[in-house]
Amino acid sequence: MNIPPAEFREPVNLIARLPTLMQKYDEIIKITDSQNPEFDLIWAIEEWMRRQIYIITAEEYGLRRYEKLLKLTPMPHESFKARRNHIIVRWNMQTPYTFRFLIGLLEVLTDGNFEVDTNFTEYEMEIILLSADFSLMQDLAYIKHHIIPVNLDVTARNEIRIRAEGFLRIAATHTETRHYTITQDFNVVIARRTNIAATGSAIKVTHYEI
Repeated sequence: MNIPPAEFREPVNLIARLPTLMQKYDEIIKITDSQNPEFDLIWAIEEWMRRQIYIITAEEYGLRRYEKLLKLTPMPHESFKARRNHIIVRWNMQTPYTFRFLIGLLEVLTDGNFEVDTNFTEYEMEIILLSADFSLMQDLAYIKHHIIPVNLDVTARNEIRIRAEGFLRIAATHTETRHYTITQDFNVVIARRTNIAATGSAIKVTHYEI
């Protein structure tokens, strides 16, 4: 039994639990200081045991006990999360099974990463998992065969949706050309402006006649 140290608990300080009058004696300080590590160990064991009781916090020791009760055999190198999911599916079997129960079970297994499309008038239902954890398909197959009524045509699939964003740069050019014409005529001003657009480029041509 491997007891990991507590990460979010302050170390035991027995001297602080004694009356203030007794905290100033060296003999009492030495005695309590020597007992602090023992109480640290006891409290660490208590916290570890509490984690093993509940499926969602159980580690190797606790998961093995649940798997033994449910006659489950984990796959080699399977993660704690996947093993917890297998246990949760089988431990929470209750009747009658309702649609609300199914949604709640999927919420626990996938952390809300799923979609359910229903067409009950045609007795059809589709379950879409939005997760990269492919071990969930094993649990989904169990749910399909043991929870969902057999008169429903159920399809299930797993999708990994990726949203990609980026910039698209297109090479382009801009050309501006001006032509000036000077005449001997008075009060004659003629301006012609031409815009030519091509793929990836823009050309501006201006003609002045004076």
